[in-house]
Amino acid sequence: MKRLCIYVIYDKQNIVSPYIEKVIQELFKFAQDIYVVCNFENIADGQQYIEPYAKEIICRKNEGYDAGAYKEALCDYITWENVKKYDELIITNDSYFGPLYPFDNMFNIMQKEKCDFWGITKHPAGYNNELGTFAEHIQSYFMCFKNIIISDSKFKDYWEGYSCSDEKEKTIVNFELGLNKYLQGIGYKAQAYMDTRNLGLNIEDCNPYNKFALELIRDGKIPIIKKTNFDGRNRWLVNAIEAVQYIIENCDYDASLITNYVEQYKKNGQFGPYYDLEKMYEFVQNHSRIYIYGSGKWGHIVADYLCYRNLNFEGFVVTKSEAGEIEFKSLSINKNDGIIIAQEFANVCNEILDYIKGSVDMDQVFLPIYP
Repeated sequence: MKRLCIYVIYDKQNIVSPYIEKVIQELFKFAQDIYVVCNFENIADGQQYIEPYAKEIICRKNEGYDAGAYKEALCDYITWENVKKYDELIITNDSYFGPLYPFDNMFNIMQKEKCDFWGITKHPAGYNNELGTFAEHIQSYFMCFKNIIISDSKFKDYWEGYSCSDEKEKTIVNFELGLNKYLQGIGYKAQAYMDTRNLGLNIEDCNPYNKFALELIRDGKIPIIKKTNFDGRNRWLVNAIEAVQYIIENCDYDASLITNYVEQYKKNGQFGPYYDLEKMYEFVQNHSRIYIYGSGKWGHIVADYLCYRNLNFEGFVVTKSEAGEIEFKSLSINKNDGIIIAQEFANVCNEILDYIKGSVDMDQVFLPIYP
C-alpha cells in the first residue's frame, strides 16, 4: 500500500510545536511520502520536528485555510500525474494531538471497510446560525481517499475548480461540507472510524469530539484528541479534562505535549477567554458559599468543573431572574461568600462588575482571563 499524505500546519507564531513530531512520526508508518504545508511563509522554530519525515516542506501565505493548502499542494507541487501513482491519499492537519494509540488498528479496520473515503469522526446533520442546515459529513481534519477516488478525473476537477476563501464559514460550506456532498453525489461511499466502534453515543446535533472526547478515547480507542476541546468556550470542557486524566493513566503518550501546548497558547490568547482552574479551585475552598453569576453556557462550564472537583455552589445568579435562577438583588452576600463571573465577553463582565460593586469586595469575585 503506497500512500501520499498532505499535512497542514498553521501557527500565528510561525512555529512547529513538539506535539506535531509525534503525529508526523506515526503517519510516516503508513504514508511513504508526506508533504508538510505550513500556512505561514517561514518557519521561525521547530523545523527539526518535521524535517526527518517530510518529503517536502512547503511554506505559503495562509490563503484559503487548509483547503487552500491542499489545493496548492495537489495541483501545483505534487501534480495530478504523480497523485494518481498512489493507492491512497490522506489529507490532515495539526488540529489534534496523538497518537494516543498506534494508528495500526484504525488503518487495518478502515482498509477492510466497504467505503471509498473515510475519516476518524463524522458530524451528524444539524443546523447553526453561521452555516444554516447541513448534512451529516466526515470531518475534514483527517480524511483518507482510496484509489478509486484519487484516480477519478472528477476528484481532480473538484480541486482545480475549488475557489479559495478567507471567510471561515464559506470555507466550511465549500470544503468540509462541499467535498463530502460532491463525492457522495457522484456515488462514493463515506465511513467514519468512530462508527465502527459501536459506542452508542447520542451525537445528534453536537460535535462528537467536543462533547465525547473521553468516551471516544476510552471506549472507542479513537487515537487523537482535538485541540479545540481545550478552548475555554467549549461547553464540554470538563469532558476534555477527564480525557487528559485518562490519557495520563492509560495511554502510552506523553500528556505534557497536550498540557504544555494548551497552557502556552492560552497565555498567548489563542484559546479565547478561559479560567485559571486551579485558582478557581482555591477560590471556592476559601469562601463559604459560592454563587455562579450567569446561567448560560459559561455558567454550566463552571458548574460542571465544580462538580468534577466535588465542590458545592448555591446556584446561578443573574441580573434579572427566570425559573431556577437567583436574582442578584435578592441575595444577602456575606463577607466570606464568593461569586464566580461566568461570562465569555469582557464588556459584559465589566457591566456585571459595575452592577454588583458596593455589594461585594473584589476579593469576593473570581473572573475569567480575557486575551
